[in-house]
Amino acid sequence: MKGFEDTDYFLQPVEHTQRRYEALRAVVVERQTMQHAAQRFGISYGTLRNWHSEFRQAREAGLSPPFLSLRREADPLKTTPKAVRKSRSPMSVNCRWRRDAG
Repeated sequence: MKGFEDTDYFLQPVEHTQRRYEALRAVVVERQTMQHAAQRFGISYGTLRNWHSEFRQAREAGLSPPFLSLRREADPLKTTPKAVRKSRSPMSVNCRWRRDAG
């Protein structure tokens, strides 16, 4: 494609899931501050902070984040009946990984 740089695909992701992955990678692997990574990927500091917290909680629970899953229906948070899920506050339910299905 004319004018397209391969590095732009990684440094300026367009898709939401990829932007989430790259921002988390910048914080975890590259050891960037959350403030810098949030600015770099065009998201708010609070959003990145939430993503990082959810990422750590998923890893501690032995779950894979959605950007590692090929099929979203295999997501245990999405398929587990509500009665079996751990009790959460109403606010945290809306902040889960599956929120960005679009």
